[in-house]
Amino acid sequence: MTKVNHPQNPLSGCQSLDGDYPTYLRELTRIYGALAERLTPGARVVINAANLRDGPTLLAWDIAGAVSSVLTFEREIVIDWDRPQVWFTNDYCLLFQAS
Repeated sequence: MTKVNHPQNPLSGCQSLDGDYPTYLRELTRIYGALAERLTPGARVVINAANLRDGPTLLAWDIAGAVSSVLTFEREIVIDWDRPQVWFTNDYCLLFQAS
């Protein structure tokens, strides 16, 4: 998902055209918040996010910022298996911990 020009909603398997970046981040936070309620303290969650560039916005860091309101962000692990493109930096495994 990018901040602009992305009508497909990834949370519907890109089957609907109601994509909205702020809503996407809120829904991810809601999903991981529900998961956090079921985890034992210290459990870890990894989110793999392709770091798509959208001007100054980088998807992985927006996800990390949003989800860190419900899980504790620990660190990122960079996966560099593709040649970097102008619109894509790398994949990031964002590591969170349950409180």
